[in-house]
Amino acid sequence: MRFAYDRVRALGVVPIEEIRLNPKSRDDDIPRILMALKELWMYQPLRNNILSILEEQIGATANQTVGRPGMDYWRICVLSVLKQGLGCDDD
Repeated sequence: MRFAYDRVRALGVVPIEEIRLNPKSRDDDIPRILMALKELWMYQPLRNNILSILEEQIGATANQTVGRPGMDYWRICVLSVLKQGLGCDDD
């Protein structure tokens, strides 16, 4: 069963709100995308809205009783945004 995000924090995991990103990184794209995702995470009404849309879209076609444990909707959102933002393709 998929969840929106893991509400129980594991030991040793830094909360998203406390992650420090280097704005002067040599890589231009990834820090900007991650800063935007961090802001999206911290604004709870928008985050919940986006995650509910993902749940409707993905959950409508997927069997909710089986699946890969740990791949929650937030992780799917982050991976999708990074893939789109960096222009990655399957090649």
